[in-house]
Amino acid sequence: MRTVVILVLLALCCSMPLLAQQDKPTEQRTTIVVQNEQPVKDTYYSIRVGAWFPEGWEDWDKVQSTGDAKEEIDQSQALGIDFHFRKNVGHPIYVDVALAGWYSSYKSKLTDLNLESVKNTDAWVVVIPLTLGISVAPLPDNPFQPYAMAGAGLYTGITGRDRRVSETNEPVTETYFQFGWFGGVGVDFLFSPNFGISVAAKYQAIEFEFDKVDYTQQENFTGVQVMAGVVMRI
Repeated sequence: MRTVVILVLLALCCSMPLLAQQDKPTEQRTTIVVQNEQPVKDTYYSIRVGAWFPEGWEDWDKVQSTGDAKEEIDQSQALGIDFHFRKNVGHPIYVDVALAGWYSSYKSKLTDLNLESVKNTDAWVVVIPLTLGISVAPLPDNPFQPYAMAGAGLYTGITGRDRRVSETNEPVTETYFQFGWFGGVGVDFLFSPNFGISVAAKYQAIEFEFDKVDYTQQENFTGVQVMAGVVMRI
């Protein structure tokens, strides 16, 4: 009998750790992986400078006859600066807004004319395009971004001249407004995620109706613009 009691006690002692292990709550560990996704930078700001080559521009740099007089005309190259904003509205479409300013000067001299009045005219013109357009950039997000663009807008033309009449100067300035359109191509190349260079060429179709064309000798500014500068992406 004593032996049976001892065996029962030994069995109870051995089973108690197992029962305690079964009653102990099970610990579970959950690992959460957090991925930090960087927002896509899809807004471009560019500042470019360049030259404008209106059709027939070289024809004005010449000598032409005006009645009994010969008129010597010297026209400078049209130079300007362009501020361009592009915003992605869904790949591959961008909305474009551009504001630019272009300047050209004209010198007119009448020869073989006995009259002392209206001998020389120093004139200039400033063209300010404010345009809205659409551009298409077919490549995915990467440092090299070529695109094609088209749009239209309001073109402001400001003409002025300093004509010498009887040894006195008569400065005159006139402002004109005209709607026009453009088409072109460009490319932005980023050296870093936020900064790079920008190159573009635009064909601008714009013709003014100046009341006094002798100020500038040219009303039709339809032609190609070539520009280069810097771009920021944010």
